[in-house]
Amino acid sequence: MKNNALFLFIFCCDCATSPTVVFHGPIIYEGPLYGDFIVLFNKVENCMGKRVEWPYLVVTTEPFECFTILAYGCTPKGKIIVDAEKLIETKGALFSHESVHYILALTKGEDAHNNPLFETCGTISLNNFHL
Repeated sequence: MKNNALFLFIFCCDCATSPTVVFHGPIIYEGPLYGDFIVLFNKVENCMGKRVEWPYLVVTTEPFECFTILAYGCTPKGKIIVDAEKLIETKGALFSHESVHYILALTKGEDAHNNPLFETCGTISLNNFHL
């Protein structure tokens, strides 16, 4: 999981404020959490010992700009935006990583990649993750 953590830190827009997001490909899903996203979000909440309102989910087919950074994951206010290909490649860990950002932003936690919660909770994956 260490390799996934490094990958996620490099390609995540560390954005606690509400950034401008520019999409470069189609959005394939936009709406409430479902299926494996619910399972992962519950696992991250349990790992962090926090319960929060669920985010609005956006899944896209291409990396996108979050602020001006090309990213595979981003957490603008109330949303988690993730790239479908990287979700599959990381078995959902990209979503878990972004969930940590989302939960920390809502609970006023230290939302920086040096927070140990990114290593312990932000790398949770599912062997049979499905979109």
